[in-house]
Parts: sequence; structure tokens; C-alpha cells
Amino acid sequence: MTKPTPLDSSNYGYWKVFMKAFISVLHEDWWSSTEAGWSHSVMLEDEKVEVLKPRDQWTAAEKKSSNCNSKAKTVIYTAIDASYFKFISQCTSA
Repeated sequence: MTKPTPLDSSNYGYWKVFMKAFISVLHEDWWSSTEAGWSHSVMLEDEKVEVLKPRDQWTAAEKKSSNCNSKAKTVIYTAIDASYFKFISQCTSA
């Protein structure tokens, strides 16, 4: 598999279709993570307040979901140049 075509101001439509296919070929769960979105696992503290669940308490499914999201984000990062990176670098979900 080759490196994805970099996103530029003239090829978003092509890039979007290509990235869907590219990420899906690498792993279908990575693309599913991209479509569904990802958010940090939470838990109830004192049965009242939602707080971020510590990673060492994540279930196997929560770890897998986080890993798929991280891998999909990495693929996207490799397909953009630095001028676009600043717009997406703070995103938590692919």
C-alpha cells in the first residue's frame, strides 16, 4: 500500500474518497472508528458526576476503540501537510 495522496486546496473530494478506502483497507475497524467518532471513556464519581475513566481501568473494548481511533488519526496525519495539521491537531477523534 502506498502513502496517501496529500490533501491540498484543490483535491478534497478525491482525498476524502481515497482516505475512506485507504483506512478501510488498512483495517475496517479503523474506518468504523472514524465514522462513529471516539470519546474518552467516562465513569461516575460518587454516583453523580461523570469523570474521565483512568486508562488503567479501561475494558478491552475501550482499549481497542482508543487504539483504532489513534491509528486512524495517524493515517490522516500522514496525508496532510503542516499547513492543515494546525487545524486538526487538537481533535480527539479521527
